Amino acid sequence: MHKLESFALSANAKIGSASIEESFFPIIEDKFICISTSSNESCKKYSYYDDVIFHIKPYLDKENIKIVQIGNSGDTQLFHCNPYFQTNRLHNSYIIGKSMMYVGNYNLYTNIASHKNKNIVCPINIDYVDSLFPYWSSKDNCKLIQHNPDNLKPFSLSDEPSRTIDKIKPEVIAAEILNLLGINHNLDKIETIHIGSQYQNQVTEIVPFDDFNPNTQTGQVVTVRLDKGSSIKSLPAIAQNRKLNIVTNYVPDINILKALAESITGITYIVNNKTTKEDIDLLSSTGKPISLYSKDKKNISKIRLKFIDYDINLIEKLNKSNCNIKNITSDMRFLSRKNIVANNQIFNSYLSLDKNNNTSKVEDSPLLWEDLSYIRIFKDKS
Repeated sequence: MHKLESFALSANAKIGSASIEESFFPIIEDKFICISTSSNESCKKYSYYDDVIFHIKPYLDKENIKIVQIGNSGDTQLFHCNPYFQTNRLHNSYIIGKSMMYVGNYNLYTNIASHKNKNIVCPINIDYVDSLFPYWSSKDNCKLIQHNPDNLKPFSLSDEPSRTIDKIKPEVIAAEILNLLGINHNLDKIETIHIGSQYQNQVTEIVPFDDFNPNTQTGQVVTVRLDKGSSIKSLPAIAQNRKLNIVTNYVPDINILKALAESITGITYIVNNKTTKEDIDLLSSTGKPISLYSKDKKNISKIRLKFIDYDINLIEKLNKSNCNIKNITSDMRFLSRKNIVANNQIFNSYLSLDKNNNTSKVEDSPLLWEDLSYIRIFKDKS
């Protein structure tokens, strides 16, 4: 039974026609679809809309269809979308009415779109779909997409530990959008084979270099990789209006670190069998939290014994088997949620930094596997 019918039954009431108010809002787009990432429940928040847009945008561009994002200022702005965040519910109702489709998380806008008889595509978590299916829609123009729904049972809490909604592959959602728009595509030739555990998070890492421009657009929190570049004199410029997480495999100039202490949130120190307790004490003198890691798997037991009073975490060396890839093929591509600022350029991976040119082609390189948690790998046979 649908939830609305259940409410009506319990209240001894009859379901009537809905009246949804709207208020004019000037829209500059002629043809567009709406997208919203707003949700009151974290388990209903899909994390990979940027990838969905990546797949549909070339097709929408050919049809001169734009993408409008509605919601509020707390929502993360998606790539290639025109944000309409300075609006209220009545404005958004008007915008949805002028759109060709609603795409996004299941929320109030889903049901407004249903009442306005719009095409709808929503990824959804573990739930009884029939009980919350948009009441005024049909299954011909509304697609609620679940991951493997036949083998899952709804979770009783509003927050799921495994976030099943994020197991839905972006190309599946993208294909449904184009199908409902009547646009021919070849997204059936796209197959996601790996999504990193941190892929939902955008991060920025800076490899220090001389003449760093403090006005570089990086966001307020960055990771500074002193283990990748030793130009510590650039730290004052990097620290301007930013919070820094420092990663280092040596003890840099402590005076510089102490001078920037207010900007430093923590220090990750990569130790080895030559590291001394004095090194750790010196970094600790900055007054910042210190996390100790080691890449030396062979000697990790000796290192942990040497520093028995500290927790030493092992950094595993990753390879293609960690993402269930047996053989690298020419049709494999990757997208990255990591921005690496180095030498006045922005790279999508340490593999690209090594090539001094951004690439999306998957290679069997330790530099790529290093970023495995922040990349999505897919096959593109088109």
